[in-house]
Amino acid sequence: EGDLRDALKDFSRPRDWRKELWELDLDNKDNNGFQNEDLIVWMRTAALPSFRKLHRRIDHEHQKFETGLPKGNYTLKINYSYSVSEFDGTKKIILSTTSLLGGKNPFLGFAYIIVGS
Repeated sequence: EGDLRDALKDFSRPRDWRKELWELDLDNKDNNGFQNEDLIVWMRTAALPSFRKLHRRIDHEHQKFETGLPKGNYTLKINYSYSVSEFDGTKKIILSTTSLLGGKNPFLGFAYIIVGS
């Protein structure tokens, strides 16, 4: 093993990052650096200029969420910001469901079935 801080000393963080790579999850030392799930999702390259990145999923194994997200009022607290004004980007929070064929665009699911058969 070793100290993550030493292992990542030659990596510099982007200008707008507020945390060091070894400080991404202070509650779980194994969820830092390049193993941090949120960092992995954020760094994943999008194929198109308009894209979505999955942040969280509902754990349907948990009794409270067996049938989905319960009705109610929810508050989202965003602690981290990354400027998108330099490239005219926008940010949105979208709550969505998936179908048997995957995400929001059923065309891709149909295309995979037709082409893949």
